[in-house]
Amino acid sequence: MMRKLNNLVKYQLQLYFKGSRFVMPLIVTAIFLYTMYSIKPLSIVSSFLITGVFLFLLTVWIGLTAVSGEDPTAEQLLLLRVKNEMSYYISKCIYILIIGLIANILCIVFPVIQNLLNGSDMFTRNLTFFDCFNAFLLQSGCICVGASLGSLFHPRVMKDRRLAILLTVFITILTLVKTALAEKAVFFKFISWLFPPVMNAAGWYGNAEYFQLRQTILFTIHMIIYGCILFSIKTFLCRRNKF
Repeated sequence: MMRKLNNLVKYQLQLYFKGSRFVMPLIVTAIFLYTMYSIKPLSIVSSFLITGVFLFLLTVWIGLTAVSGEDPTAEQLLLLRVKNEMSYYISKCIYILIIGLIANILCIVFPVIQNLLNGSDMFTRNLTFFDCFNAFLLQSGCICVGASLGSLFHPRVMKDRRLAILLTVFITILTLVKTALAEKAVFFKFISWLFPPVMNAAGWYGNAEYFQLRQTILFTIHMIIYGCILFSIKTFLCRRNKF
């Protein structure tokens, strides 16, 4: 099963990078990084938290375009050839996550290089490996949530693509403003937990100057669990709703 899964992931990645779907996300990432790190000095914690939100939005976009661009006929043929639905759907999740992790690494390496080129005065204090490790964990959690949300409304889950896009955008916006909304609308407090926990870390860290590994791990685990639940829901619905 592992060999089959590995081959499926490689195949999905080849399809993605052979096309032009990766071009726009790459351009947007480059623009974000250039804009973000053209100003100094920056707070290390705040800058990486902002990057986490960006990666969440980026992977929502990547996940949405990945499922929207699928050819139903090609998908059917691949499923018949593989003869293992679970391996196929798991590979779909993994390949989107790998793309997100590539973006994650880029978003950590770039500020490190910029900091070195600027005489280590890019940030308000010295950038350490501990900071980069915490950032990698939090941003990985954001990627997991973004990828799962973006790919949730698969064509076999929701055939109306316009509605699928609108719902994805709506949930994404509510995810970003849910903390502020919960403070103004009491009823929203009771349903805010249903939305992705992307902003929880930003709310807890606030203007903090240092990461705390225990809290970082807790936030990351929370986001990964949430992402796995969404991936599981999508897989269940896709297996139930045949072509």
